[in-house]
Amino acid sequence: MMDEKYFCGIDVSKENFSVAVKNHQFLVDRQKFSMDRAGFEKLNALLSPYQEKILVGMESTGIYHTNLFYFLGQAGYNTTVANPYKVRQFFKFVSDKPTKTDNKDARVICQFVQYHTQENQQFHHKD
Repeated sequence: MMDEKYFCGIDVSKENFSVAVKNHQFLVDRQKFSMDRAGFEKLNALLSPYQEKILVGMESTGIYHTNLFYFLGQAGYNTTVANPYKVRQFFKFVSDKPTKTDNKDARVICQFVQYHTQENQQFHHKD
């Protein structure tokens, strides 16, 4: 049996960040945390059951994502930073409504990370 894989998308802003987690379906949605040590610790508590099997992705946001990115790396999470332009194009592809919210952005980043991970795995496994 194949190991279950999980994906986390984080939409980062100056004051807070929104989180979505999924495998085959969304398990965590509409979660928002403060952009400080307390918020980072709450996120860690939320993600810790998935830690060995999760890929956490966030958009590059200038300086705002940096502290969270390093916190997750130090905590042992597999993390990636996505190009905002590519995420925006992906959003246009998967979204039937053009309105954007922090929660919706977190979901799209989560789907983006999952899609690109699966695409890369398929590419690397071809002989």
